[in-house]
Amino acid sequence: MDIPAHVDKTLSSLLNVYSIVCKENPEYASLCVPTIKNLVEEVCKLEKEASLFKDQTENASSSVIVSGKETDRFKQFGEDLENIYLTMNTESDERTMNGENSMEENPTIYDPITKNPIADPVRNVICKHVYDKISITAAITQNKLHRCPYIGCVNKRMSLSNLKPDNDLKRKIMSSQADIDLI
Repeated sequence: MDIPAHVDKTLSSLLNVYSIVCKENPEYASLCVPTIKNLVEEVCKLEKEASLFKDQTENASSSVIVSGKETDRFKQFGEDLENIYLTMNTESDERTMNGENSMEENPTIYDPITKNPIADPVRNVICKHVYDKISITAAITQNKLHRCPYIGCVNKRMSLSNLKPDNDLKRKIMSSQADIDLI
C-alpha cells in the first residue's frame, strides 16, 4: 500500500516529536509509545476510510448519466420560469400605469409600529416609507438610533428631520374613511 504524502508527513512529525521527548526527558519515552501507536493506528484507519470513500464516490459519480433530453428539459423549465416572472412584472407595471394600484383601491395603510391604521401619515424622504406621525415620533425620540421599521429596509438611521407630511395619502385616507362611513 502506498503511503500518501500527508500521512507520511504526519508519521515523520510524530517520530520527530518522539525523538525530541526521548532526548529531553528519557523517563517519558516509555509513556509516549502507547500514545504514538494509537495515533498511528488512527491515522491508518482514517486513511483507509478516506480511500474507500473516494472509491465509492468515484463509482457513484461514474454511474450517474445525465442525458441531453433532461438537460434540455431543465433549460426549458428555467426559461418558462423567467417568462412567468417577466409576465407578472409587466402586468404589475400596466396596472400601476392604468391607475389600478392597490394603494388607490384601498388607501388605508397600517402603521408598521402600532399595526393600526395610519391617522396622520408622514413619509420618510430617504426610503419613501409611510408611518403614523405619533408612533414614529415616539419611536425616534425614545431611541435615537432607530431604524426604519419596514422589514428589509436599508435605511439605518431615522431622524425627525427626514419625515415630511404626506398630504396626498392623508386625503386618500380621509376619502376612504368617508366612503366607509357612508356605508
